[in-house]
Amino acid sequence: MSTDITKNMIDRLKASFNDLVQFQEDKKALVVNLLDELSVKLEEQGTQLTSVKQEIATLEASCNDLERTLKDLEQKISSLNASITEKKNTIAELESKKNELNARKAELHREQRQKQDDLQRITQIVASFEDELASLQHKLAELESRKEQMIKEKEAQLKELEEKLSKSKEENPIAHFLVYESDVELPAVEILAVILQHDGNLSVDDIKREVDLPPVIVTSNLKRMAQKGVIRLDESTGDVFLF
Repeated sequence: MSTDITKNMIDRLKASFNDLVQFQEDKKALVVNLLDELSVKLEEQGTQLTSVKQEIATLEASCNDLERTLKDLEQKISSLNASITEKKNTIAELESKKNELNARKAELHREQRQKQDDLQRITQIVASFEDELASLQHKLAELESRKEQMIKEKEAQLKELEEKLSKSKEENPIAHFLVYESDVELPAVEILAVILQHDGNLSVDDIKREVDLPPVIVTSNLKRMAQKGVIRLDESTGDVFLF
């Protein structure tokens, strides 16, 4: 009779142990799946951020090209204005000599007509350049407006991404700690696994007994995780809790 009771107790203990092992495996699988999902989301967000930066760089390059074109046109207009001034001075000189050179009146008249034609042609060129300048200025204003709008949209997208990352940290601080803390070492992972196995409610001494690590390493890692907001450590009682 005693043997049967002992056997039943052993069977129950084995079943309980198997259930505990299965529970631990399920928890580990859940953490792995969560880490995979967060890694995929991080890659997608990184791709979106790169695309935004490339679009902004393209817009800045286009604006720089337009500014250079505008400067070239301004230089051409300045040169043409100087030429117009020179032609006007020549006409004034010819008119002042008109009264003195009656004998050469016909020849001077032809020269004057030629100079006037040149002036008219230059004036037309200047008018054409002014129209082109006005059109470019209008296009530049449109591009500036479009650039500001796109920058606002991209800033809104960046803000939304930052809010998503912040929300992810609040909803699952353990997964966020493992994904974004690039200097997480194996001792910290091992300690977290022990805490998860006990549903996040045990003492520092319990952890030191269950992990194969020096006590000082356990203590330093627990303090670090508490500072990162992954766990809550009551140093007065030595209790460890998950948020």
